[in-house]
Amino acid sequence: MIVIAAMGYYLAAWILLTYQQASLFIMLGALLAYQLGERWFKLEHRQLNYQRLLAKREELIAQQREQAEQDPELAELREELPEVEESGLDVEQISEQSLTLLRGLCVIGFVIAMLTLWSSALEMARWLERVVLWQVSEMGEGGIVVVDVTLQSVVYALIVVMVTVIAVRNLPGLLELLVLRRLELAPGTGYAITTLIRYLLVMVGVLSACSIVGVQWSKLQWLVAAFGVGLGFGLQEIFANFISGLIILFERPIRIGDIVTINDLSGTVSKIKTRATTIIDWDNKEIVVPNKAFLTEKLINWSLTDPITRIVIPIGVAYGSDVDKVEALLYQVANEHPLVLKEPSPTVFFLAFGGSSLDFEMRVYITAIDYRLSTIHLINKRIDTLFRENGIEIASRKWTFMCGMCR
Repeated sequence: MIVIAAMGYYLAAWILLTYQQASLFIMLGALLAYQLGERWFKLEHRQLNYQRLLAKREELIAQQREQAEQDPELAELREELPEVEESGLDVEQISEQSLTLLRGLCVIGFVIAMLTLWSSALEMARWLERVVLWQVSEMGEGGIVVVDVTLQSVVYALIVVMVTVIAVRNLPGLLELLVLRRLELAPGTGYAITTLIRYLLVMVGVLSACSIVGVQWSKLQWLVAAFGVGLGFGLQEIFANFISGLIILFERPIRIGDIVTINDLSGTVSKIKTRATTIIDWDNKEIVVPNKAFLTEKLINWSLTDPITRIVIPIGVAYGSDVDKVEALLYQVANEHPLVLKEPSPTVFFLAFGGSSLDFEMRVYITAIDYRLSTIHLINKRIDTLFRENGIEIASRKWTFMCGMCR
């Protein structure tokens, strides 16, 4: 600056000094914004971690209380289901994504502010405006207007794409830290909100970048429609699964952590993606199911609104048995079991005279599906014990063969 002023360019020296001071203030402002944001995110991260630790502590206390109230034999027979995190993000990952998003936004904001400040002083900025890559025609007030798409427009479009990519990759942690944890949401709702906002950001970012470089939707809609029809024949299943994934996120017939049965497959939902959903079965194997199957096939969700499930146990006794005594013993078995609910109450029915047995059916309700197999196991054991003690024979299939000689 001293050299420029000594050469007589006092105005230029003053302008450059002013720009340097403004640049320094912008840099200090960006650093201050980042430090404040980092400090705030750390406080929110600490509070979120504390809340999750309290929730985990309460869950452990409830499990210990439940185990203390249960029969030790029942606790051992409880079926261990795969555990799935609903949000899919731990506290460290949430903090990392939030800081990455903050860092990226601060850097991009700093670059845009510096380019805006120095654009009038740098010849390079005017050079970017002078480089015309192509021209597009738009409908203006006086008719069709030809608009130049310069290299500067492409740079702005790339900045929009960078911001979109950073936001989409780090959005789940930020939403969990700032918004979702403050709301009382049903299971799976947070994941659906995050996924839909991601799709919306991608759409807005792509349309904005295309608009900056002169690609208007009004000119592309027929091409996109024709391209979509062409792809529809070749990639029909992929598009069907994508639309089915959106329907699943909106209607939420399944959620992260739900226990479902589709066709002959049962397990816990662990991931819901755009094309397919991942289910962890009882053997801890990850099975990928196309989203279309959840809308077109028979689906059973064991925990969508109420985890209570009914167990039906058929019993056949030999002919000649006292049916009133059989009914009383079956009610005794149901009422003795600690996991069988009193409401809805258990029921016993004498259904039919079978080919070799009197057919009864016991229907009981339990609190959760993870006790289903152990409940059936213990009920069958108790039925066998009581029937033996009271002289009631459980029917077995009998075959009669008649042999003779033809004359």
